[in-house]
Amino acid sequence: MRDEIKPVIIGRVWRDPDCAGEPLAEQYRLSDGQVIVTWSVDPETLRGPVWYQVLEEESGEPSAS
Repeated sequence: MRDEIKPVIIGRVWRDPDCAGEPLAEQYRLSDGQVIVTWSVDPETLRGPVWYQVLEEESGEPSAS
């Protein structure tokens, strides 16, 4: 069972298509279901393509547990 108090990383944004180096941002799901993104760089300064890595698929329906 997952610890519902700790935010869960569900995605990352990368400059490199191979997801190498440091991520530019991380996306978290909080225990209340809210999703937040924290950037390690100012997203306004990004030029060129970035890649999004899905770490946890979001289910279409909430859990019945």
